[in-house]
Amino acid sequence: MSTGVATTSWVEISKKALLTNVALIKKCAGLNPTISLCVKANAYGHGDTLITKIIQAYDEQTWFNVHSIEEARRLRLEGISHPIYIMGPLLISQLKEAIELDTRCVVYDYEHLAEAQRQGEAQNKVARLHIKIETGINRQGVGVHDAARLCRAAQIMKNVKIEGIATHFANIEDIKSAGFFSHQLLKIKLGGMAEFPQKQLFKFREAISELEKQGYTFEKIHCANSAATLLFQETHFSMIRPGLIIYGLWPSEAVKTAFEKKARTIRTLEPILSWKTRIGQIKIVPKGETIGYGCTYKTKRDTKIAIIPVGYFDGYDRGLSNKGHVIIHYQKAPILGRICMNMQMVDVTEIPNARNEDIATLIGDGMSADEMAKNAGTINYEITTRIREGIPRILVD
Repeated sequence: MSTGVATTSWVEISKKALLTNVALIKKCAGLNPTISLCVKANAYGHGDTLITKIIQAYDEQTWFNVHSIEEARRLRLEGISHPIYIMGPLLISQLKEAIELDTRCVVYDYEHLAEAQRQGEAQNKVARLHIKIETGINRQGVGVHDAARLCRAAQIMKNVKIEGIATHFANIEDIKSAGFFSHQLLKIKLGGMAEFPQKQLFKFREAISELEKQGYTFEKIHCANSAATLLFQETHFSMIRPGLIIYGLWPSEAVKTAFEKKARTIRTLEPILSWKTRIGQIKIVPKGETIGYGCTYKTKRDTKIAIIPVGYFDGYDRGLSNKGHVIIHYQKAPILGRICMNMQMVDVTEIPNARNEDIATLIGDGMSADEMAKNAGTINYEITTRIREGIPRILVD
């Protein structure tokens, strides 16, 4: 196989699988909510410009969520014209460019609001802002009283608009402890949602109700992440923000099980990423020799090893040392010794047809990001997002 790129390591992205996943998201969303797809962190390692260009050509209505002004700038320079929502904090000095780039931003305090007004006026634009309500994750966000003050201040500003109100769930992926949530005389059951996200959703609804009583309305109300998009339609409001499921990965095994039961199918999401490289060298290491830094592995027999030119600098988790494996000729090649900065060593003794420059698959061909995450003691999000940005992303299908 030729990748068309002179590189020892590359990532393949399946267009067919990506559009299959987006179609599933649209089916779950129904007709009403705006779909705002999370492409932050280089599209969870999948390549943000590649992903957004495919989706922009496929669907005229989709929004994109990024974390920073740098990510928004890159997408605009690459020709992405769809709405971009910057979810992370912005410096006051970055608001000028954020408005120039026609992005949506989150606002937390009067200083940012006032600067958005100044920049909007200077550019003859309306800065479209969103307020994030704190409901329990205690990360970004403000309480309902601070939100009301921001809405009140924005009302007398001509060049800002509080377009949206949002919150974010802390553990909606945990659907094991479903039950009733009581609040005064109200008792609700939310179809398998755990108690804490039920409380968060209730607080969010209370905040919206209180702000609406004060005369404030919002075009975009949003809180649904991937798990909520798949399982809990009551969280969809007027916009949803799915992330991991775009890329064919599950937020948790519990969500996968619940959704497959709900959908009555086992073919629902398709991973879109494969990560490949080529064997750099093959050699025989005699019995009793050690392999790698720290001498953590000693050969128990004469061992045929392949040198793989990918290490932790490339985003391959060092925690997989002596317990991960790669795929060569559709067979598992165990990692021997510690993973190095730019290389790793694998056992190909049982793969006699392995040759120098053969393809070694790091993710794909039966080796999933989920299995790698389990072996490394982390989550699938981290496995893909850590793949070094400089490694080429190549569209297949």
